Amino acid sequence: MRKILIITLLSLTILGCSKGNNDLKNNIPTELIGKWKLTERYTNSGGGDFNWVEINTRLEYDIWFKTNSDVIMKSLGENCEEGSFAVIENEINFSFPCGESTIPIDSLSNTTLITNISYIEYELNKYIKVEN
Repeated sequence: MRKILIITLLSLTILGCSKGNNDLKNNIPTELIGKWKLTERYTNSGGGDFNWVEINTRLEYDIWFKTNSDVIMKSLGENCEEGSFAVIENEINFSFPCGESTIPIDSLSNTTLITNISYIEYELNKYIKVEN
């Protein structure tokens, strides 16, 4: 009887952990779903003060987050632009055929996404939603 109880408790613990991890990975904010266009970058241009600088990528959209966790990132090139994503805590984890990356979300609303792309210097990217 004791063995059955231990096996049952272990099974529930393992299943509970597994379910928790899946819930965490699928925690995609509804505001994130849609097509986003990069419009500005907050950067220290030329060693001066930090300012928002207008960006024009000349693309219809730069990132498309889909409800099924698929993502298209136009700036990565045709052999690498389609992948998947997960939102864990306040970070977007990308997985593409050419590699993986994690980008923190600085702020998110129904119309604006600001990501923190500070690798060497402090920089933010501002996206505007162009389509749901």
